Amino acid sequence: MRTGSKMRIIPALVLALALFTVRNGFAGGTCAEPDLLPQVTSFDDVTAVDGLSGPSIAHGNDGYAFAARSRLDGGLPGRVLFYRMDEAGTVTGPPTEVGPQLPPYFSASPVVVWDGTGYALAWYDLARHSVLFMQVTAGGSQVGTFLEFPASPPNGIDSPGLIWTGLEYALLWIGEGSPSAIFLQRIAPDGTLPFPVRTVRTGFMQQIRFARGDHGYGLVWIEDYDGDPVSSEQRANFLALGDDGTPAGPESLSSRPESVAGSPPAVTWTGDRYAVAWSYYPGVRLGFFGEDGALQGPIVMAWNSMGRDVWSKRLAWTGSDLMLAWAKPFGDQEIHALRFSHDGSPLGGEIRLTRGTPGAFVGSLLWTGDKFALAWSTGYDAFNRGRFGFIGCDCPDADGDDFSTCRSDCDDTRSGMHPGANEFCNGRDDDCDGVIDETLAVPVTCGTGACQRTVIACTDGVPAVCSPGPPSPEICNGIDDDCDLQVDDADADGDGWFDCGQDCAPANASIHPGAIEACNGLDDDCNGMADDRNGALDSDGDGVPGACDNCPAVPNPGQEDQDHDGVGNVCDNCPAVANPSQADTDGDGTADACDLCPLSPYPTTDVDQDGLGAACDNCPNVANPGQEDSDFDHVGDACDRCPGLATSNNDDTDRDTLGDPCDNCRFNPNFDQTDLDHDGEGDACDLNDGLPMIWVSAAEQVDWDPEPTFFLFDVYRGDIDWLRATGESTQDPVVVPLAGQFCGLTDSFLLDEPPPAGKAVFYLVAVTTSSGYEGIGNDSAGHPRNNAHPCP
Repeated sequence: MRTGSKMRIIPALVLALALFTVRNGFAGGTCAEPDLLPQVTSFDDVTAVDGLSGPSIAHGNDGYAFAARSRLDGGLPGRVLFYRMDEAGTVTGPPTEVGPQLPPYFSASPVVVWDGTGYALAWYDLARHSVLFMQVTAGGSQVGTFLEFPASPPNGIDSPGLIWTGLEYALLWIGEGSPSAIFLQRIAPDGTLPFPVRTVRTGFMQQIRFARGDHGYGLVWIEDYDGDPVSSEQRANFLALGDDGTPAGPESLSSRPESVAGSPPAVTWTGDRYAVAWSYYPGVRLGFFGEDGALQGPIVMAWNSMGRDVWSKRLAWTGSDLMLAWAKPFGDQEIHALRFSHDGSPLGGEIRLTRGTPGAFVGSLLWTGDKFALAWSTGYDAFNRGRFGFIGCDCPDADGDDFSTCRSDCDDTRSGMHPGANEFCNGRDDDCDGVIDETLAVPVTCGTGACQRTVIACTDGVPAVCSPGPPSPEICNGIDDDCDLQVDDADADGDGWFDCGQDCAPANASIHPGAIEACNGLDDDCNGMADDRNGALDSDGDGVPGACDNCPAVPNPGQEDQDHDGVGNVCDNCPAVANPSQADTDGDGTADACDLCPLSPYPTTDVDQDGLGAACDNCPNVANPGQEDSDFDHVGDACDRCPGLATSNNDDTDRDTLGDPCDNCRFNPNFDQTDLDHDGEGDACDLNDGLPMIWVSAAEQVDWDPEPTFFLFDVYRGDIDWLRATGESTQDPVVVPLAGQFCGLTDSFLLDEPPPAGKAVFYLVAVTTSSGYEGIGNDSAGHPRNNAHPCP
């Protein structure tokens, strides 16, 4: 015998809980109308060529484990594959290959159990002629190495038996020899062997199954009739064992005629006795046996198979109902099921679970509290794939919380009460664990510092509210008085420095560590010295430290500073204007701040009083403090007669405010710079643009352009007031006193009497050219003027 390394130790408390789980299982329930739920998980990389055993499953704390052997070419058994699934039956990751890491890989029929904290597996290794035992964590990782025991199942497709009792493992297998023997090995939780291997029975046995009772085990198997290993007739056997594997009574079934069988029996514990199902032509028999091995009650015909053997039977007990599941690999290849009461009476009729889907070998059947978990393998014609699914029950969820009474819902009228629910302080068992408000009667602390308070969160179903105490002003006492998570952090003057141990003047925000030392006789920077700037030397001997002296090189004990710029009057180069930098760019002894021309050392005046001396003013006679010069010709915009043209000529001969370089009539005033023919010469001085420009050069004289094409002129004088009242451009001199007509003139000027004081007149000149009479033009709106009273 070879043994592996030590495995995990399970504390006594864990063992006690695990024992409760194994003995009692889930809370008792019923499965009144069972049927296979539609969600089925397929394992295509496993094989069930050893179909009499099929895949094995176990239910852990948070899901299921699925164990089968991997598929190999040629139909030979391969490695043992271990899968993890969640509570919904969904595979949660790749499988773990369990077992020895060296070939040949010739494993058969693994079985898996849950021990309260992890899983354990056992299987036959046909190449090594051994039965192997291995532990696996809840997450699927191998723990330590494996245990190995000599074994040789007679048909090569059997599986060993493995049970977790709550305190230890019980491993049962068929060993080598002729006849062979059934051996029992008790294994401690840490993988050690505290007890020797026990020989339970010898004979020509195969297909062993066993179940855990209250005080031992119920063992079933089939055995060749009359010890003839080649006989086609076999008998089913039942033997009750004690905890240590010793027989608790005689074999109870093998001598009866109903024990004739052709496939493995099934056994389960029903709370007070064992239920055993075995094949018997033409159907399935069901009997009950006590822990002393005695048959209790009659053996009943559970199901009539119509002359065909029923393979891979499995039994499971719900706490009130007994479920029998089986398959017919050489029949319809479906999974069938029947329900029975505790006394073996059928409850309802036969159920066909898979309905046409191959299901030749039932591997495991577990009751989970509100449904059955089922593992099976498909038939030979379906490549022996593994399957996992649930048999659901007619157990409604009245409150819609996904938990029914079959799933331990302790109040199916309240959706907030079910296993796993959050426990609230309400006097109810919200999580259905049998204890009310058990997680809430705990101290709850709120607030910080001096405000911290503690109350019990829940008392007699009434939640407590934790209210922090009120804060108080922070004082220097090592306590967080104002409850802001900082101790002794008072800052009365708000200067960012704590009054406790940092600020030397808590009531003066200008005095604190790092402040600039002022010349005020105070310790501004809290370093223990006042006015200690830069060594504080008194080089001029006026009694004021040099760093605080506004004239450190000139005695000035009074420290007069008219402009308050920090430089005393006696040494200030501009005492009336604040200029702490004392800049004097041109070096003329006058500071830039009060120098009319800070870039010119020459004396100057400021005629336009814009703050700039004439020596540096680009408009010396016009105030322009900004010195704007948009055309950069050194003539400021304020006095530049051509502000858009860079020129040094700023003359204005015709005094129309436009400089000669940019005036299109430099000798004629023309403020609007109109140029009708766009020849660059303004209308006011253009003598060939066809436009008689009129201007009044004196009160008694009217002039107009003497263009070469004009040879006759009609001049109309009109009263401005009459024009405004009537709109008449030419007016009747008989009616309008100020109106006048001067017709057929050949000169381009008219001498006329000025209008009376307070009156205004206008003049219109109509010209006659070689082309004819040109009219009196258009008004300001562009409409032709109406010549109501033309010259004769």
